[in-house]
Amino acid sequence: MNFFLTLFISLLLWFVGFWPAGDAKLFIIYSLLLPLEIFRFSFYPAMDLLINTFVPIFFVYMFLAFFRSDKQRIISSLKYAFEPYKIFLITVIFLGVAFFITLPLAMVGLPVNLFTFIVVLFLIIEIADRIIPVNLEFFYVFVAIIRLIIDYKNVYTLTFMKQLFLVIFIFLFFRFFILRLTFYLNTKKVKIKDLKPGMRIAEGISEVERNGKKFFEKIELIHYAVYDFLYHKKKKFIHEIGDEGLSSKNLEKLRKLREEGKIPFDEILVHQQMPFAIFLLIGFLLTLYFNGNFLLILK
Repeated sequence: MNFFLTLFISLLLWFVGFWPAGDAKLFIIYSLLLPLEIFRFSFYPAMDLLINTFVPIFFVYMFLAFFRSDKQRIISSLKYAFEPYKIFLITVIFLGVAFFITLPLAMVGLPVNLFTFIVVLFLIIEIADRIIPVNLEFFYVFVAIIRLIIDYKNVYTLTFMKQLFLVIFIFLFFRFFILRLTFYLNTKKVKIKDLKPGMRIAEGISEVERNGKKFFEKIELIHYAVYDFLYHKKKKFIHEIGDEGLSSKNLEKLRKLREEGKIPFDEILVHQQMPFAIFLLIGFLLTLYFNGNFLLILK
């Protein structure tokens, strides 16, 4: 059962672009190597493996991001995280869609907490973006209104409002503010002529038209952010975006446009390789040593 749940999660995260196929397979292998004895202490050891992997990654990169960021970058990241539209969007998603998804989980006895909400929220955005052929903003608002009507006894209380605002603040701070800082930490500028096939560019190039003139512009691609996915969905990039990186065909296209002077810039941000396999090994060792989630020792 642990293997099939792990396989499902690995494929799901690969489908939504969270990690490449190689990391997904490595996660499956590590979950299979967990000893049977660990099931005495953990209901789902593979989930503990995920937590023990990503929590260290988060704190390491958060520390480095603060250490290497200046005051201006921190302020701009705060403005980006607490943008009014973003606050509104996250609020309606938490009120509506996340509630209806986590409700069945609570009914079958699975824990529903902040971590669960964040995971569910991420999966909701990614899957809905691929299968729902309607304007997602209106869909989220509609579901939130339904929740306000049927769950009015819980929603219209001071306790619920405090919890809601606390969850939204925590989510915006860690999911957008920290993500923005680490975005610059994990990227570097590369000249277009020096780009190579397979490189994952961190800025999308799209063709726009203003005042009857066409030109190209760059847009930062901060992955796994709700607002960015909804915004970029309306953009048409002249190249592919994903873990596979640039193809030779798209690379030739970018170089040709630059040589012809149609692209007015000669540098573009590129994602640097994260040593995820090392962190996954650390997570595996932590899971073995603590017989599950290492955060439980703090509790």
